[in-house]
Amino acid sequence: MSSGAQRRLLADLRELERQPLPMVSARIPRAIQKARAFSCHTCPHVPGCPWPPVVTKLEINQLPKKEADIIREELDVLGIDISLIWNNRKNEPSEINTNLDLLSYTAYSVDSVRQTVMGDAFTHWLPLCNEGRFRPEMAFETLAKLCNTMVVNVMAERTHASLKALSGYCAFQRLILHFARQYPSLVKAANSMVDMFVENESYRTKEVVKALGEFLPLLTITEKSWKDIALAYLYESFDRNVRWMLQKFPMLATTQPDPIVDEKRCALTFESSIVSLRLLLFHVYFLENVGRPEGMSLEDIAQGYDAMYGMPSAKMKESLQEACKQIQQVASWDEYFARIGVKAPTRDELTEWLRQSVANSARKGYHDPRKYSRYLTEKYGEDECELVDGQTRPRR
Repeated sequence: MSSGAQRRLLADLRELERQPLPMVSARIPRAIQKARAFSCHTCPHVPGCPWPPVVTKLEINQLPKKEADIIREELDVLGIDISLIWNNRKNEPSEINTNLDLLSYTAYSVDSVRQTVMGDAFTHWLPLCNEGRFRPEMAFETLAKLCNTMVVNVMAERTHASLKALSGYCAFQRLILHFARQYPSLVKAANSMVDMFVENESYRTKEVVKALGEFLPLLTITEKSWKDIALAYLYESFDRNVRWMLQKFPMLATTQPDPIVDEKRCALTFESSIVSLRLLLFHVYFLENVGRPEGMSLEDIAQGYDAMYGMPSAKMKESLQEACKQIQQVASWDEYFARIGVKAPTRDELTEWLRQSVANSARKGYHDPRKYSRYLTEKYGEDECELVDGQTRPRR
């Protein structure tokens, strides 16, 4: 409303106050009639159709459901603001306050929001937990990823990094034991998953077990140990390594006996898979020496962690340093099998195993055999090759 219109309205009101009440009452019906006939020139606002619409009682009652629907939609993690006041003398928080403003993790971490809607500053963010939306398996999956990451970090040949990763592994392993005790269903599910992994090849594929390194921490709470699953694990691991092996040595794509290729198959496979092989050596070391030593119950392991405040002992650190040196020096299949506690196959048996892994990889869709058909055709000649089950192979 313009200043001129405001002045006219005030003048009309003052004039209205001076008029006798009967005269004012007589004008009311006409005022109501004019109000009903009002139409706004800038929006669809008329008495029968307010703009924006007036919220009805029914719509008000439906608001909690709409809020619940919005919260259930998986767009971001919701949490609340936390204002932490630290007591430096006692080295502990003296106050923890919150305005209970809902805030997404993206807003806190990416957009750096540090004020509530009322302008109050806060320091931290606390995610909200909804028992219906969060499953115990989520915690285990996260911790398994962290344990796998710690093992990968140990492969860095720096002593400090290795010891730091060992500390992380112990801390995460202690949390896994805590969740296993709090949620027995986790242990039951882990046992079932490991049993199926061993008994049925279809439960080892990438569709079921996305990352083998994240599968191994299951063994820290299950009835089966590494020795019980070793062969099943190796079969699947060798199948998954084929894709990367063929990128470096495409000649190994043939699945038929070939004296020239088979002469080099074991050595070239070892060379191209050394990172994966060493990673498993570290995993087995951690399982057998830290995560689930033979003869120790879950309760014994948890008590050992608690006695050291979740940190590795001096003996663990010394043992890890020695293991790192030995694992980095492994340079043959015999050494590899010895360190993981599996009887080493003969050269011919290993050659057949590795050749079969190439066929398994193609069957499972881990690599596309057609990419290597050209290489085999050029090597043996088009007339000397044949197509068998979608794969180009040298004729026998």
